Amino acid sequence: MIRVPKISEWRPGRVDRTKPHFELRYGSANDDGWEKWVPVALVGAPKAGIVSVQFLISKGSREKAKILESATGEVQYYLIDLKEDDPWGYAQYHCGTASNLSSDVHWSFFKCQESTRPDKKTIKQPHCVARYCVYTIVDGKQLDRLAQKERKHSFRERKRWVTGEKLWQRSRDNGEVVPVLFGDATSCSHLKHWGFLTRVSVDDDGTTYTVDRLRKLDGHKTQELRLLKTGKNCQGRSKSRPLGRSKREPVEDREGVFRGRRGAGA
Repeated sequence: MIRVPKISEWRPGRVDRTKPHFELRYGSANDDGWEKWVPVALVGAPKAGIVSVQFLISKGSREKAKILESATGEVQYYLIDLKEDDPWGYAQYHCGTASNLSSDVHWSFFKCQESTRPDKKTIKQPHCVARYCVYTIVDGKQLDRLAQKERKHSFRERKRWVTGEKLWQRSRDNGEVVPVLFGDATSCSHLKHWGFLTRVSVDDDGTTYTVDRLRKLDGHKTQELRLLKTGKNCQGRSKSRPLGRSKREPVEDREGVFRGRRGAGA
């Protein structure tokens, strides 16, 4: 019978890098990758129900205090508050999820300190966000204005996102995310912004949806997207498009395998 390590609390303390441990780094997957994210903490394996957490930065500024608060909140949530039967194993699973990528605090699991790179199965590259997404259009000036505010934004349109709602519900149940790609309503040939879909509500008159972490998207065209139902490239028409795939970026499937030259789009 396999003994599952129980965790009752965590305490500040030293962590042996030569033994299995997590490393937490802070940064945006939209701007940088693992090498440039700020190392924040090491989390050691539980001993007698207690986990040691070694912090790699100190509260020297307001920004560092914010980073430490975010990291300690994640440790408390995933190892204690979730009350998983196997919190150590669940934290390893969390490392490979899209929610870990979309967060500002990124977990990576190291089996031992054989190299400075995390285990290949635990951290995903910034472009590997999701298998599918939704494409729609909004006025470009409105998107620029909303992207300056770090909060969720709700939108309303007349098209009914029936397939989009089903995909969002399924992805939410699986702990995955669904990105929304926005084109400019005045020029639909370029993808202008993107964010994570957090709510979808479809009624007889259209769809209300909410997007979190709205940010700019540079260097990508609408024609890169491939429609899910037909497999044809999106032509950038002035209306929402069904779910689909992109030709340009690789994406992660549910087993963590990358599909070369195929990605998420709608």
